[in-house]
Amino acid sequence: MTNITELEKRISTTNDAGLVAILFERLIDNFNKCISAIDQKDYNTISSINNNSRDILSEFLIQFSGDDEISSNLREI
Repeated sequence: MTNITELEKRISTTNDAGLVAILFERLIDNFNKCISAIDQKDYNTISSINNNSRDILSEFLIQFSGDDEISSNLREI
């Protein structure tokens, strides 16, 4: 998902489940980037990535605010 044009195309042509999948992919990418930044002791990058990850998790909390199992599991994170 490094190509912005590709990402924009995926977002504009997908359904709600696809948007959730894209957010999860981005969150996993963030975790991997953060591991690299930790290894390099790049604390500014770590902070930026963590802030973006918090934004994604906040979006998930909004989307999954119901009482179903997925929503409950997400809130536990």
